[in-house]
Amino acid sequence: MGPIVHREVRLQARQRLTPLLRVTGAALLMGACWWVTRRDPSGRLVNGLGVFIGLNKLLLVALWILGPILTADCLSRERREGTLDLLFLTPLRDRDLILGKAAGHAIRAFTVLFAAMPVLVIPVLMGGVGWADVLRMFLLHLAVLGLALAAGVLASAVTREWWRAALLGSGLAGAAGAMFAGLYVAAWTWRGGWRVGPGARMASADSFAAAWAQNLRWWLDRHLGAARGVGWFWRNPMAGGSTWESVLVSAGVLGMSLVLVAGAVWVAARALRRRRLADALGRSRGG
Repeated sequence: MGPIVHREVRLQARQRLTPLLRVTGAALLMGACWWVTRRDPSGRLVNGLGVFIGLNKLLLVALWILGPILTADCLSRERREGTLDLLFLTPLRDRDLILGKAAGHAIRAFTVLFAAMPVLVIPVLMGGVGWADVLRMFLLHLAVLGLALAAGVLASAVTREWWRAALLGSGLAGAAGAMFAGLYVAAWTWRGGWRVGPGARMASADSFAAAWAQNLRWWLDRHLGAARGVGWFWRNPMAGGSTWESVLVSAGVLGMSLVLVAGAVWVAARALRRRRLADALGRSRGG
């Protein structure tokens, strides 16, 4: 897997899109930070913690959108150019190839996050951001990054054309986003003793599934139903800041997301193997 990661990183370093993503990501976050502070100069509506969470929400949305699009052509391009069979002349397995491709694109995504890190320091300097907030967001970024990249790689393994892989990857990313929300609410419900909302009343349900459904409705109403204007995006949903219990919840979400990523890698490896056999059979019949 190491040579594949090295090859992918070198190829991406030569692409013009890689430095453009870093500059664009940092510039958009800087513009968002300037806009929200300009909108509320008194600091009564938002504070450092609210700006920090709002910027991280923007990064999470960007990962959901860009992750499957950037990885949608990692395997399909190899099939179109006829270089996929050359890779398998080495001792590589399907799983090694998929993991190497995903790791190479994950490194590029991390460089974008590192380029945006100086902007994320601004709300820290504004005050109100603790270590629990930083660690919680970092764990959620890892979970989202893994699911988004897995969606794009899985789409690239089952189709040859880039635009089809991009559309399929976006659809899979949407499904993964719904699973991510469900996992987050499930970990929250289990850790919080079946409570409806952080610190709210106990759920009236007598089972975990019913309590999860109540928490999911509360979470959707909190994040979607109450979205009047854009000010809600910068407000802190965790009153008083994140707690270490919320960090444990995020760690649980990351663990469950990695299980889903492992399942997606297994499915992509089997799909890639079937596609390779189908291509080889088609060439033999054509010859």
